[in-house]
Amino acid sequence: MTAIPMLLAEELEADWAKVKVAPAPVNADFNNPLSKKQSTGGSTAVRGYWKSLPHVGASTRELLIAAAAKTWGVAASECHARNSEVIHAASGRRLRYGAPPAVGGCAMVRCSMLPPNSRRRTKCVSKTPRTFA
Repeated sequence: MTAIPMLLAEELEADWAKVKVAPAPVNADFNNPLSKKQSTGGSTAVRGYWKSLPHVGASTRELLIAAAAKTWGVAASECHARNSEVIHAASGRRLRYGAPPAVGGCAMVRCSMLPPNSRRRTKCVSKTPRTFA
């Protein structure tokens, strides 16, 4: 139950210690693209989502950065994400994930599916995860 959130956390630049994982409700919208049912047996979830989730995480990270930048009135290129926060280094401002941007940011930002980071070192993926109850 941790591989899928780890794929997203990696691209979101999320602090894995702050990630809360919950099972998805029973709904066909959550069906695995390989098995066509809501299941994770045999690592099919990882194989089914390996290519798409890093793009979703990267796009979401950029939406969070754009929303924070818009709130602060700075260029998104001046901001970066790290440890579940968007940071504007020049001013020292930080906006933690989950804190709403003052201008409603994400609804006002256009973003397309972005490629995942090409970092060689990973922070979450390939690490032994803590377990969730």
